[in-house]
Amino acid sequence: MAARRSETGVSLCVLEGTAFDNVFAGPERIKEQLCSESELLIYLLKRAQVAVDVPLDLQKLPCLEVPTYNWELTLRPVDRAFKAMPPLASFLGHCVARFQCHFQALQTQALLETYPSGSREQCGDEVREAFSTLDSRFSGDEKDAALCALVTVAKDDEVLKGDELNSVVQDKLSAFSEGVYLAPKNFRLLRRMPRLIRFERMPFDTWLSIADRD
Repeated sequence: MAARRSETGVSLCVLEGTAFDNVFAGPERIKEQLCSESELLIYLLKRAQVAVDVPLDLQKLPCLEVPTYNWELTLRPVDRAFKAMPPLASFLGHCVARFQCHFQALQTQALLETYPSGSREQCGDEVREAFSTLDSRFSGDEKDAALCALVTVAKDDEVLKGDELNSVVQDKLSAFSEGVYLAPKNFRLLRRMPRLIRFERMPFDTWLSIADRD
């Protein structure tokens, strides 16, 4: 999903046929896939921020030195606070492992982590109202991807990050009074929806040729 902001609002585009569309079984080679993904990320990060719904900064999971609570063995504070899946859970774990390769290699502040359900919680009815004007052919997964893309073009007053995000996480975990809980680095949530003006689909190669001309 790509997002572009103009004076009138944000245009969203579902990109079809990217390196991240592939699905692999256990015995298959992954090296070429990782190279293709890294090449695409490097290209995109030279142009703008990229946000993914995949845990990046694992905050020492699964090897905390002295965990205080049972949930700390499998969840980061932000996962517990926003009721997200354990980063190393079976289905999510494969994506986490792949992006650990990318995140450690890229070392850039432009690769962001976000969580669509957390953004929905922060924005409330704004999300439903914003998407209600868009084409109903777009799936729930694609709208989640849109929330990820919107993080990359959100203005400062539309995004929750840094000390403010840490305060929200700490407040949500106030029952666990023995810990100081911080959000992962590069983690962002929407707290206010930008105005959406377009939501469309496009083959990635077509989008790339247009982007290269801009």
